[in-house]
Amino acid sequence: MLKLIIICMALVCMSFAQARGQDVDTRKLFTEEIQNDFDAFEDSLCFTNDSFSGHTGFNPYLMVLAKIADSKGACQGMMGVAAASKKHIVFRPNQKKMSTGKLRRQIHRAVRLHHNDCKGKVFIDGYKSLRNLCEDQADLLRQRSLTYNVTLAITEILPKGGTFFFPGPLSKPQKLYAHLLKELTSIYEDLRKGEYPLMLVHDHVTMVTGMKVERDRDGYVRSLTLSHYDPNYLMSSAQDLSERTYNFSPDGKEITGTLIWNITPRSPTHLACLFIPKN
Repeated sequence: MLKLIIICMALVCMSFAQARGQDVDTRKLFTEEIQNDFDAFEDSLCFTNDSFSGHTGFNPYLMVLAKIADSKGACQGMMGVAAASKKHIVFRPNQKKMSTGKLRRQIHRAVRLHHNDCKGKVFIDGYKSLRNLCEDQADLLRQRSLTYNVTLAITEILPKGGTFFFPGPLSKPQKLYAHLLKELTSIYEDLRKGEYPLMLVHDHVTMVTGMKVERDRDGYVRSLTLSHYDPNYLMSSAQDLSERTYNFSPDGKEITGTLIWNITPRSPTHLACLFIPKN
């Protein structure tokens, strides 16, 4: 086991050394600006990151989660539900409304598809959008946000512990720059695929909807600006989206901005998709 750990540490150090020794030609990176389809009102939830207690019924587990969320938030769960809605839910407003039980099952299925990085669509009848559904079934979406919050914390945030909980590995500037470039590239690639990546910054998670690119006269990247849905705020228009900017040095070796991680769930095998019921 010790030998394995030493080998892994050596590989990590080699990867950072390579990143430090290479010039980064940003003319070849982030070649297009992206603004994915996102209606800040219709595609957002009708509650914020601190309003869970009293909305869980008599489920003791949810009551405990709600109490924690009211002080610590359930941001990754909320953003996971919003991303699952954008990727997997098809709203059919002209159909008869589903029962609460069936809605619960359909929302659960959409979240499972999202979490296991699956393809597939889920139909929700009687509603035109996530906000429309939320205004009628807010407690249902709160409860799903609470449980998905725990799942994402365990499967997507805890594995980042080496850099998220212990900043030492990123204390050297070269390692920090390599990390930021890797995460920004990952977010960019997800956006290009039409997805809505979940971005962890400090102890908060938001959902990225677009990226603006500013270049100098020679085509080198000067800055990247991410637009994102922040669950701390109630959305009503595009002006309510938050922005986070990263500035690049002319040689591309330095990036200035807050530490981030892309925690969008990914599966190399997609085997779990086989066990998710069809519509």
